[in-house]
Amino acid sequence: MSEYQPPQFSPQPMPAMQPPPPMPAQTMPYAPIPTPPESRPGYGLGIAGLIIGIASGVCLLVFPFIVPIPAILGLVLSIVAKKQGAGGLAIAGIIISAIATVISLVFLAGALMFLMAAMSGP
Repeated sequence: MSEYQPPQFSPQPMPAMQPPPPMPAQTMPYAPIPTPPESRPGYGLGIAGLIIGIASGVCLLVFPFIVPIPAILGLVLSIVAKKQGAGGLAIAGIIISAIATVISLVFLAGALMFLMAAMSGP
């Protein structure tokens, strides 16, 4: 048998380096300045009403006796935002705040009835 011989490679000459093509001329030296989006009336009130409504719904589990105050505040803010033209956030704030208000008022009415029944005696 014959011995293994690696294949023979012949070096190829490298092509001459060409300079890169010139860059095209720019028509505008600077990018246009972006304008901030227009603020919608009532949008901030809608967000505030929604946040207060969610917070009052969460606080309903911990502090049920003080929930009607922030729930009514969230309801008022959301209604004002809806009248000013805010959209879905105001509607969500109205719904959540109304639910928290109703649940907390029902809880307070039940607690008052329980106290009155307990104080009336046997």
